[in-house]
Amino acid sequence: MALKIMSIDDSKAVINYIKWAFSTTDIEVVGVLEGQEAIDMLTKSDAEQFAAIFLDWEMPAPNGPKVLKTLKESGIETPIIMLTSRNDEDSIMTIMEAGADDYIMKPFTPELLFEKLSEILDIEIVRQA
Repeated sequence: MALKIMSIDDSKAVINYIKWAFSTTDIEVVGVLEGQEAIDMLTKSDAEQFAAIFLDWEMPAPNGPKVLKTLKESGIETPIIMLTSRNDEDSIMTIMEAGADDYIMKPFTPELLFEKLSEILDIEIVRQA
């Protein structure tokens, strides 16, 4: 059975890039453009259907850190990897202390997505020919 991950980002381009990156793997990417929609989906359905979540920091309300906080307070245990252009120590500490499992700096490559997801889930991501 293929893994399913969620990408929460207000940029269709970023979601499409992540979908493209995983298109040669057996991992399905579900894209969500709004933080509140993602919260509703994850708290009102089976959040465990998703192996992991890529979450953008800088979205319109609610922003990534607020989505992260809401999900963690709701008991969602799905690993969350923050996507951010912020690289200052305070920002990174804030999201890690809020419960993010890891973070990725923008811009990023497919290889970095694979590396972080592999580490979080303890799996090997294989690209199909």
